[in-house]
Amino acid sequence: MHLVGPRLDPVPRGAELTRDVTVGLGDPAMIAEPCIAASVVVGADFSLGGQNALARAVDVARSSGASVEIVHAVPRRPQPSLASIGDDDERAREARAAMDEIVGEVRASGVDARLRLARSSAVRGLRDAAAEPAVMLVVVGARGRAVSDALLGSTAERIAFHARPPVLLVRRPAREPYRRVLVAVDARGDVRRELDAARLVAPDAEVAFLHAYEALHETNLVLAGATQASLSIHQRRARREARAALVRDLARANVRDPHLLLRHGNRRFVLEREARRPSNELVVLERSRSATRRFLLGGDARAVIAHGTTDVLLV
Repeated sequence: MHLVGPRLDPVPRGAELTRDVTVGLGDPAMIAEPCIAASVVVGADFSLGGQNALARAVDVARSSGASVEIVHAVPRRPQPSLASIGDDDERAREARAAMDEIVGEVRASGVDARLRLARSSAVRGLRDAAAEPAVMLVVVGARGRAVSDALLGSTAERIAFHARPPVLLVRRPAREPYRRVLVAVDARGDVRRELDAARLVAPDAEVAFLHAYEALHETNLVLAGATQASLSIHQRRARREARAALVRDLARANVRDPHLLLRHGNRRFVLEREARRPSNELVVLERSRSATRRFLLGGDARAVIAHGTTDVLLV
């Protein structure tokens, strides 16, 4: 696997990673010493999506001086027999040998790395790794969602619902650092938190703040037969009010001279449309931690993940 990005000398850290670990269901992580340095956790397999995620994780770790923890899942069989136990162990040995080569490539590129071989599902392995206090970001590759997974959501969604750090879903090849980032903001969001996460992942990118607005009772006005001229008046007023509120919120977050994108329409539809624009390389969203909204109603993040083509950072 070729890891993109310029090769730099390793950044000095307060502590080096000690050795690779294997974590099973209920097994303690076998680490000789605690990891002090900040780290980026990435789910890696041998798919194209896994390779894109790993390349992006290495790029972020390099720019931030962090280390990389590569999580590879080799689940145990649910009802093992004596024969399948031996087969499971052989699969784990083969996976470790293949992943050790990848870890070696990352280290050779100037970034500290270690392997966590999870004997569980990929989601559980990543969630367990993300629980470590030093983890500042979790990176996963995009994979097609199966029909049976429609209610539970994507791997990124399920990890983001439980994980403390931001979760980056990588769809595109990481050939170069992000150049343009779109931060979706609304009145209920934490703009500062979203921007800090965006700067972690894309420190040199152009950042634009996207806000969707609609006139008050706009749908009812349309149904009542309001003229286009009357609707335009209401929409222009809504735009002015949305802009003023957004500027105030960004000023409170110490964001000066922001690049604002005000788009008229339903927030979810606006986000889906913007997440399909090739020029928007990364969309930053606040995640929903409401179980009801997540499982029954979906949400903005689910819509962007399901229908967008950009990378997505869930904060």
